[in-house]
Amino acid sequence: MMQSNRRCFLKASVLGVAGIVFAGNRTAFAASELTEEERKLLSGFTWFKQSGFRILDGDKVIYFDPYQLTQTIHDADVIFISHSHGDHCDIASIQRIIKDSTRIVTEPESAAKIASISSNVITVSPGDTITIDDYICEAVPSYNVNKTNHPKSKNYLGFIVTLRDGRRIYHAGDTDRISEMTGFNADVALLPCGGTYTMSAAEAAEAAKDIQPKLVVPMHYGAAVGSIRDAEQVRDLLAGVVPVVIMDEGQTIDPLPTKILNHAIY
Repeated sequence: MMQSNRRCFLKASVLGVAGIVFAGNRTAFAASELTEEERKLLSGFTWFKQSGFRILDGDKVIYFDPYQLTQTIHDADVIFISHSHGDHCDIASIQRIIKDSTRIVTEPESAAKIASISSNVITVSPGDTITIDDYICEAVPSYNVNKTNHPKSKNYLGFIVTLRDGRRIYHAGDTDRISEMTGFNADVALLPCGGTYTMSAAEAAEAAKDIQPKLVVPMHYGAAVGSIRDAEQVRDLLAGVVPVVIMDEGQTIDPLPTKILNHAIY
């Protein structure tokens, strides 16, 4: 984990998944090759924008907070929704990816919104752990400490999801740096950094030090508040501490062949 960071901007639109090409919405930044470890950790990842991710995990597909999706593919096995705000619980995007068997994991406010399009919704609260489609999902707190947009009383969610190959992915939702983070165990941390409604870049860097993941991917910038400069600041502040990969909108990391055996990758 202790290695020097490299400039790691990734070109958009390098892979079509199941015949779909996810096109980036802005000019790609200078490309830089990922290390072998980073490629393994981010195998199958797509970042759309804001906090929206897709992970192709073998023959399964999971999403976190899909937002402003433009293609209809109905491929989701599990969708995790952190809270009910429109840039996280985007009904139009969910409609583009759900199929009859899709299960959606979220909190009650989002469940009420989603009820109009799906009855296959599981509600959880911070502290809950469930197993769904071979995935162990730990629901963790996600809230503001110095602003009022996401009060702790709402029980909005972050998720730590263990993939079938053993990778532990922490999707933070909309949160500030909170004391609970020191107890989180994750390989990849998807951290908001745009400020205003969530952590600033400096706060996200401190949160990463609390969590100590193997890799950080900045998110929640560029669509409403914040910019690529916030992601760059996270990277710079964590140089030599935690590697940071800055993904471009629409970027997909090729899925690597993995062996699903005793939850061990490689």
